[in-house]
Amino acid sequence: MDTVELKPAVCEDETNYLGHGDTNAGSQGNLADRYYLVEPMDNGISDMRPGDAALESIREDLKEIKYYYSIPWIDGCVTTVNRQDLKKPASGSNNGGVGGYIDAGCLRYSFVGGI
Repeated sequence: MDTVELKPAVCEDETNYLGHGDTNAGSQGNLADRYYLVEPMDNGISDMRPGDAALESIREDLKEIKYYYSIPWIDGCVTTVNRQDLKKPASGSNNGGVGGYIDAGCLRYSFVGGI
C-alpha cells in the first residue's frame, strides 16, 4: 500500500459544546489507542476500503465522561490504493478537549470529547 497524505487537524469549536464534560488527556489517549488500534485488530479489521461501514464507538472514562470516536472512508474520496491500513494518526487540538478530526488519505479519524 502507498503511504497516505496526513492533512492538518481540524479542531472542533469549543463554543459548540458549552457545558461539555471535563475530559482527561490521559483517558482520551488510552481510549483512543484502544479504539483506533486494538479494537479493530481484535475484530479482524486491519484496513478499510471504499464502501465499508464507518467504525464508530462511544467510550466512557472512570468519571463517566463520554468520548466519541469514528473512522469513516471519506465520501467521494479517490486514492491510488483500493484499501488503507488503520493506523492512529498523530494530531492534537487545544480546545478544551472537545476534539476534532484529521484526514489520513481517505480515512477521517474523528474524536469528540466530553459529550
